[in-house]
Amino acid sequence: MATSKIESNLDSYSLSEKIVGTWIDGKPIYRKCKIYTYSGSITYDTDFFVGITVDKIINQRIQVMSASMYAQTSYYWSASDYARCWITLTQTPPVVSYNLGGASNGAQVMIVVDYTKA
Repeated sequence: MATSKIESNLDSYSLSEKIVGTWIDGKPIYRKCKIYTYSGSITYDTDFFVGITVDKIINQRIQVMSASMYAQTSYYWSASDYARCWITLTQTPPVVSYNLGGASNGAQVMIVVDYTKA
């Protein structure tokens, strides 16, 4: 993949898997996004990586948009004001989870994951 092609994909976000770069071991870096509506409790998504054999998680981030909160990355402000996203790789397929504090039910949450495949 040419450098100009990689650079043009760096800001590419899609609900389907896209190649956005190359990792240091030469493997393609894939990006996938998913949008959720926050329901007020921890959310576990067992479908995010269905059919994908993940090798490495390169980057993960959470973007929250609600009337009371806007955050572009995971953060911890206090015990009641936070946005967290984590990926459990020991399960097959890996499970993407998130939880929010300080956001109201109905907030829009976008999870963005960059990864390589085995």
